[in-house]
Amino acid sequence: EDRELKADFQAVNSVALTKDGKYGLIADQLTSTLAPSPLTEDRAFLFETATGKVVKIFNVGNLPGSAHTTPDGSRFVLIGEIWVTIVDTTNLAIGTVSPIYADFKPGNRPAFSPDGKRMFVSAPLSDLVLVFSLETGEVRRIVDVGTFVTPLADGDPLKTAGLTAAPLEVTMTPDGKVLAALNFNTNTIDLVGETLNFGIPYLYSYPPPTETAAGPATRWFTGVALTNNSATTEASVKTNAYSWAGIAYQDETSTTDVVEYTNPNTITLAPGNQKAFTAGDLLKPGNDKSVEGWLDVDSNVFETSSFFLLGDGVKRIDGGPAFMQVASTVVIPELRLADGFRTELSLFNYSWTANSVIAKLYDDQGQLLATSEALALQGGMQNTGYVKDPDGTEALTGIFADTAFENFTNGYLVIEASHPILALERYYDDERMSILYGAPKGATFNQSTRFFIPQVAAFEGSETFLNFINTGAETMTATLVLKDNSGKAVGAPATFQLEAGKQSRRSLAEIFQLTDSGKTMAGWVQIDSDKPGLVGDAEIRTFAGKAMTTLSITPAGGKRLSFSHVAEGQGVSTGISLLNPGQSAATTQIEIMAPDGTLIAGRQVSIPAGGRLVNVLTDEQLFPDLPETMGGYVRVTSDQDLFGLEIFFTHDLEMMSLVPAQVIGQ
Repeated sequence: EDRELKADFQAVNSVALTKDGKYGLIADQLTSTLAPSPLTEDRAFLFETATGKVVKIFNVGNLPGSAHTTPDGSRFVLIGEIWVTIVDTTNLAIGTVSPIYADFKPGNRPAFSPDGKRMFVSAPLSDLVLVFSLETGEVRRIVDVGTFVTPLADGDPLKTAGLTAAPLEVTMTPDGKVLAALNFNTNTIDLVGETLNFGIPYLYSYPPPTETAAGPATRWFTGVALTNNSATTEASVKTNAYSWAGIAYQDETSTTDVVEYTNPNTITLAPGNQKAFTAGDLLKPGNDKSVEGWLDVDSNVFETSSFFLLGDGVKRIDGGPAFMQVASTVVIPELRLADGFRTELSLFNYSWTANSVIAKLYDDQGQLLATSEALALQGGMQNTGYVKDPDGTEALTGIFADTAFENFTNGYLVIEASHPILALERYYDDERMSILYGAPKGATFNQSTRFFIPQVAAFEGSETFLNFINTGAETMTATLVLKDNSGKAVGAPATFQLEAGKQSRRSLAEIFQLTDSGKTMAGWVQIDSDKPGLVGDAEIRTFAGKAMTTLSITPAGGKRLSFSHVAEGQGVSTGISLLNPGQSAATTQIEIMAPDGTLIAGRQVSIPAGGRLVNVLTDEQLFPDLPETMGGYVRVTSDQDLFGLEIFFTHDLEMMSLVPAQVIGQ
């Protein structure tokens, strides 16, 4: 309509239309033509199709290509040289993101998942496909495609500069199961299937400790176990280790006689197979090299399970399952800062989009005590720091100033991020350590009103603390029932009210008014609240307080459980705890599997309604003839939903860890 409006359309610029046909969008490259620079902003024209009138002109960055319509039909996508822009026609607004792997070309064309939640854009200079969330705008995953183009001659400068396969166009099958990437430099098409993607948040490996006057220095190590729980499909598990800065570990090109790191790696697991390794086993760091970071894991078999253990090899050890759940708001329920404890907060941007994160400190009355400075985390970055300065020296600093903790007894943290994030904590003293994932908070989380703690203990050297936080907006009433291994209630139910934002942390003995009878009281707890929004955990101390571990309250179990490692021998034993909280007895098969998937031992047991089976694997009731086994896994199948825990402990009673079972196929 406006004859004075000048535009410079190129062959790559095409028009996209909304589903209702009301609007169209096209970009031009006039500004980039006049002043070629990545900082140049070109334009996109939103127009009415009925009148041809230009409704709005957007600045969209340099070198925009073709316009595309999202599956919901109301938004447009434009891809430029280093950015991706979405134009929303409902509010005539735009959102722009420039991910860490931003090497797009005007000829890039995206693909969309059938449900409209994901967008796939290739990065031709990196041989990657970026998986965007259309709900949040972030890059959730990166997928390797293409193969390196080998130079034709030794003197070819491309031998050092490299030539990528250059994926430029991607498309998806209508059922959403296969993505095709067309590689222009190699004239090939890669077909990419759906995979299971998760991470190990702590990955440590150090050279042998150096002896000092005070003894050998403490060096943390990480052990990881992977299990292919499929009975029919071979698993190809790809691992890639990254530093805390989000940089992949790799062999240095400046040296030819030493391999600094072996990374990435592919682990093949036949059906039923398991593999356990340390971070050092996997990356094989050479010449006094260390590993401090995290591990990205990608498997073509969705029945792959995994867990990790972090320890110092002397007294402190704990672990947890591999993570897959992130949220924009996360609650860290435990803050142990007295009696020699240090609490470390780890904030992990498990995406490839820059994230802005703040931490808020609350006391147990729900009062906001302090807010941290905003922390910028680029894609794949992890930041770990002490919540409070542990020793008052300049060498160590806290996220919050010491003044924020005046008269502080108990409290919690709320982590708020611009994009979903993983937040977890590690708190420890010289003897003990616990690792605890933060609890996600938001409209799609915290909807359960019934929870279980499958393991508690009190007296005779054991002590359990129950910690609850009301993340909802209203006062809630919670009822706790303590039961023994047979499902019989121990004492009367405990009922208490918890106002919005407040925290309650008390011992098991105090809550249920237990009396020490000279024997250990062991059992489990059921929690029912009249409103959603409850988060919490149970801290369990055993062996006269020498060992400690912490469990999150959990709302759901499963009929197929996998414990991804077995350690029986060399001063270490494994126990198992299976809780049947239902109304019917559970017929349960427990199997000990070797790393190659062969059956070492198996037994069928009946767990009564409301009852619990808890024993070391070598107990008379389970597998008294179990040979020394360092590797393999435990498989549990039941006709009722169960909650499971695996218990690792050393015979000198210095270390203990409880690791929840992973539910398979649900």
